[in-house]
Amino acid sequence: MRSADVVNNSGLVVAGREHELDRLLAGLRQLPAVVFIEGEAGIGKTHLIHEAVSVQGDEEVRIAWGSCHPLRDPFPYHALAETLRSLYELLPNGASRSPTGHVLTPLLPELASCLPRNDSGPRPASTTQLLAAVHSLIESVSPVVMVVEDLHWADEASRELLLLLARNMPPNAGLVLSYRNEELPSRDAVLGTAYGRPPGVGGLDLHLGPLDEAAVHRLAAEVLGHELPREVSRLLHRRSDGLPRVVMGDLAALRARGSGALITNSQSAQAVIDDLEVPRGFIEAFTARVRRLPPDGISILQAAAVLGVQFEQTLVTEVAALSPDRGGEGLLAALAADVLHETAPMTYAYRRALGRRAVYESLPGPVRLRLHRQALRVLWRCPKPPLAEIARQTRLVGDTEAWIGQAITAADQAIALGDTATAVSILYEILAAPGANPDQLAHAALMLARVAFDCTQPRTMINVLRRVLTAPALPITSQGEIRMHLALLTVDHCGERGGYRELVQSVDELQSRPELVARATSALALGEVSQSEEEARNWLDLAEKAAMRSADIGAEAYVRTARLTLSAIRAEGEAWDAAEQLPRQTRDPHVAAATNRTLHNVGDVAVRLGHDERARRLLSDSMGMASFRANALLECYSTASLLQLDWWAGEWNALERRLSDLCEEHPEMAVSRATRSVVTGCLALTRGEQVRALRHLRTASEKGEGYVALWAKAVIARTQLADGEAEAAWSLTARALKEFGNDHQWWQACGLVPVAVQAALACGRADAADRVLAKAERIVEGQDVPAANAELREARGHFQRKRDPARAAAEFERARALWQAIGRPYQVAQAAERQAEALVTAGSPGLAGTHLRTAIETYSRLGATFDVSRCDWLLREAGQMSTRPRGRRSYGNRLSPRELEVAHLVAGGASNRDIARVLFLSPRTVEHHVTKVLRKLDVSRRHDVAQALPNSEQ
Repeated sequence: MRSADVVNNSGLVVAGREHELDRLLAGLRQLPAVVFIEGEAGIGKTHLIHEAVSVQGDEEVRIAWGSCHPLRDPFPYHALAETLRSLYELLPNGASRSPTGHVLTPLLPELASCLPRNDSGPRPASTTQLLAAVHSLIESVSPVVMVVEDLHWADEASRELLLLLARNMPPNAGLVLSYRNEELPSRDAVLGTAYGRPPGVGGLDLHLGPLDEAAVHRLAAEVLGHELPREVSRLLHRRSDGLPRVVMGDLAALRARGSGALITNSQSAQAVIDDLEVPRGFIEAFTARVRRLPPDGISILQAAAVLGVQFEQTLVTEVAALSPDRGGEGLLAALAADVLHETAPMTYAYRRALGRRAVYESLPGPVRLRLHRQALRVLWRCPKPPLAEIARQTRLVGDTEAWIGQAITAADQAIALGDTATAVSILYEILAAPGANPDQLAHAALMLARVAFDCTQPRTMINVLRRVLTAPALPITSQGEIRMHLALLTVDHCGERGGYRELVQSVDELQSRPELVARATSALALGEVSQSEEEARNWLDLAEKAAMRSADIGAEAYVRTARLTLSAIRAEGEAWDAAEQLPRQTRDPHVAAATNRTLHNVGDVAVRLGHDERARRLLSDSMGMASFRANALLECYSTASLLQLDWWAGEWNALERRLSDLCEEHPEMAVSRATRSVVTGCLALTRGEQVRALRHLRTASEKGEGYVALWAKAVIARTQLADGEAEAAWSLTARALKEFGNDHQWWQACGLVPVAVQAALACGRADAADRVLAKAERIVEGQDVPAANAELREARGHFQRKRDPARAAAEFERARALWQAIGRPYQVAQAAERQAEALVTAGSPGLAGTHLRTAIETYSRLGATFDVSRCDWLLREAGQMSTRPRGRRSYGNRLSPRELEVAHLVAGGASNRDIARVLFLSPRTVEHHVTKVLRKLDVSRRHDVAQALPNSEQ
């Protein structure tokens, strides 16, 4: 039986239902079996059953399919009629040989000519006779799975007969029953009475819940033919509540409109998605459920639709203008129908957001207006009036002037409570609304700018703030503050240096606000340090003077952040002690924000300099503070730095998944994308996935900034050297070295100096190599920069490799010891490998073999299969015994270790040439291995290998 890699009739993968499908297939694998599938309308029960029975049909298990229908006057056994008719159609000659078959004639009159005649008169058949006839019919066509859908609409006679059948299942038969729990008569048991599977009968009880956000994302990609941004998938999921019927309806509507126009940013996506109609199928199913409610239940639903938020019983009862007793009864009815649900003790809401929208849109205008006015009266009487909801209700009654004032007050309250998301949503509405006067506009814009730094959608925020800056009559100081926040957002969130130009402009506009000048110039000092040490010092001097002039504690904190960060970049030892002593707990929000930023900045510099233990401690503290303060920006930055540190520390377990999680959580943050690109590229190279690796590394090189971009360029150059492209490697590294604006750049170990020396020598540019090495020695010697010192030793080793291989080996040994002290195992293994190569040249193959085996042990532990293969080849070239077991052990139809390596490379899209390069084999040998892999996995095409690999081997 196939597992969940099945595809439905329209070619869509069963997104989000793979686990349920596997469970259903497992439940039907051993017959007899009885399966119950429960879920609300539109949850995907029918689709899931179709997928399962299509697999069963592939295995020569017959399927008899039927559904119940919502008849006003159901006749006895109507729920079984379609399924029994389907069973008869499966008979070899369309006629039953069972002598009891005549008892089914009243149920299937159109088949009377095919059924045995009844010679005993018109007496109605007993339930026992019907059961015997059904048993006989099933046995005539088995193995068979009978499906009865929508059992909540079944008549009592059908329930009774199905209960007896489920308790007395014929061999080689399965029974699949689907139903909606909320529509069972009086919430009875599914078959009218409790049912327990008899011994020997398998099956399962399966509840289908909504799709999660990841499943909606995958489903959207299948339907639209391209991936949507995660934020857009999140909006689709929020609107649909994960109901597949709604998701598919929305996706069909987007595809018809041309989904590419949807999505330039999350705000435009929100507008498009909000404009979609509620799918007809959902409205019909929802309306049918609402109609069965008593009048007080409907009044509660209407009041809840107008409130639009979570509510308590007293609140919704007063808005509905009902007495407490009638309100309680109406709420109970709505809960029993599963239209509302309890979200927290004594707190309620609509179970489905589209259900609330359907009820709201069905309200006549006068009723809607009356309920909104009633809601306002009730909300103002609350002990702590919910200002955001009051502002919303005010807007909906059409009082724009009052709404703007209330909305600004509500945003102030939300900011004070730390609810930035609510504040931003309110402020967006104010700034987009016509009718706001200039003072209100300026006030709202400043409030938005002040919380911009903590936002999770920087592109949307940037567009809004840019639009605000063009507004007429905006005071110059307001312009300056808004421009400052906009510039910081552009630089820190999006990684665009153009923001520094706006930051400079803001300084001129903020001369009457020294506390803001201190913040802007502190940021400029940090921004300029990689370009000009003198400029950085000048900006820091201005920041310190502005902070003194302002006597503002927040300004002093921002200046301290810049001072300590610059001190760390200069490798001044006091920076580490000062960072350790910063207060992790403080009530002043400005001091807390500055401390949090300082911990990240200094910790990030510590990673680049090679103080890894100190870096992890500082970054972990920064991460903890950011999480506690709900600072999305610093949480993202700290996580990215910690993930970079995990690469250097050899903590590679699930690292790619953790990188993807970071990007999904912060999709618009430049630092998250750059970190994922460079680290994923490095990881892919260790497995020999060069094409994939270079794709990621080039993205990091082109889109990343500073350290990450230089790191990516160094790895690309190293790959070019390995491929014999020495000129390209030298050209790349020579250009990258020019990006080192000052001496401090040389202290940040990104791998560039060693590969630059190696590339220059490979091109015959010994003088250039000597100049690079001499400059590095002059700058690095005597500084507390462990990683740069280790790289300097490596560069010396490369420089001496051909001139004095024994001296080169000694330099690589010193580099290995330095990397060991820092705690970077991959670099330790690389230095050991370089040392071994030098020892081979120096005529010491035995000692070289010892170092190669040490490197192989580390590479193996890390999972660097490509590096293991290279070192193993070097061992053989040096005349040493390979670490691979010798001999031709027989693996039968199982993949040997070498074949498994080949299979993984093929699954990753590697060509035979790529595999030969990675595993140091001849193309003919690789061709032989690939042929054996295809045969053992029983596939005929290379791209089927990934799917055919056993799970334990993936």
